[in-house]
Amino acid sequence: MALSSTSVGRAFGFGITEIAFLTVYAVTVLLIPRLAIVARLTSVATLCALTYALQITFFQWCDNPHWRGFAAASLPVQFLSASEIIWHQNPPLPAGKTAISRVVGAISLLWNMRRIGTKWQVPNVKTTFLTRAQFLRCRLATTFVTYIILDAFISAPAPAPSLITSDKQSLLFKNMSSKDIAFRIIGSVSYWFTGFLYVLVVSNLIAIALVATGLSSPSDRPQLFGSVKDSYTLRNFWGVVWHSCLRSCLISHADFVADKILRFPRGTLLSRYTRIFSAFLISGIIHAICERGMGVSGKEGGGLVFFPAQALGIMLEDGAQWVAGSRSQHWRLRQIIGYIWVVAFLSWASPAWFYPHLRAGNDPGSLLPVRAVNRLLKF
Repeated sequence: MALSSTSVGRAFGFGITEIAFLTVYAVTVLLIPRLAIVARLTSVATLCALTYALQITFFQWCDNPHWRGFAAASLPVQFLSASEIIWHQNPPLPAGKTAISRVVGAISLLWNMRRIGTKWQVPNVKTTFLTRAQFLRCRLATTFVTYIILDAFISAPAPAPSLITSDKQSLLFKNMSSKDIAFRIIGSVSYWFTGFLYVLVVSNLIAIALVATGLSSPSDRPQLFGSVKDSYTLRNFWGVVWHSCLRSCLISHADFVADKILRFPRGTLLSRYTRIFSAFLISGIIHAICERGMGVSGKEGGGLVFFPAQALGIMLEDGAQWVAGSRSQHWRLRQIIGYIWVVAFLSWASPAWFYPHLRAGNDPGSLLPVRAVNRLLKF
């Protein structure tokens, strides 16, 4: 009973802290003038402190490493979304009939990570024209199938410890056997596919709940991922195929670094790649925090290696495309080479990111609340 009371108290503390975060954010957006720089800066600093408090409270409340990692990444993203709105977008929120409607509008924008339906909507989002009933049937079926496949993947046996040692995640292929390289490729593809399944299940469950209750319409919840057919470049993989929930807040803060702090002229290579590197560096910081939540030490973690490396890959890719030119008669061959390149690059860089997670020894079964495949295998 004492343990239960403690858990309830921590959950209550987390909820109160989140309410405080939303209150400071809404007051800043709705009441503090845009030119009141000191007041807005104070608000952002307060939101940063509240984000840290939210993480500490959640870690004390939840002992599931997977959900701790999810929260550890999601809470900084919420902060970046708030910071983006306060500093960079400053939307003229419609003056609703009541103060409550204006607050709801501000909070809805905060959690609308892709800014769907606004002038800041991220690119490459496919519009959906499904009715509410069609949307719910489609998403329920997709989520069920995805959940079963994800359950099957995490039911697979863990890799041999000798395959995922710290020296095997090195970006320099030292003392690696053909077996190590084969696992590096297969493991990387499996990791990203599993990540896709997991994010799809979570996002679909949220979309189903919001649309079913009438809090969102189907058009507010377009598909999260693009087509894998477009992943013949790293730029496409991250900008078109993979989910773009972080894109808006990452780009706005990266633009701030390049335009306002370093003051590089727009249109120059220096400005372009500074913005790309800054976006991936911020993403790396977020994912490094995620690793801490999962119990991976700072020395072991690879978030600050893998994500900035993507900027390097895009630079190399752009250079190769510039040298090759735009000769359309070889387009199919270039696509095939592109697919090989993307798989090769991700297989080279990804172990720095996910091998430490495997070594942490977290039970993959705790990722899902209900296990079906594992029970069938035991039966």
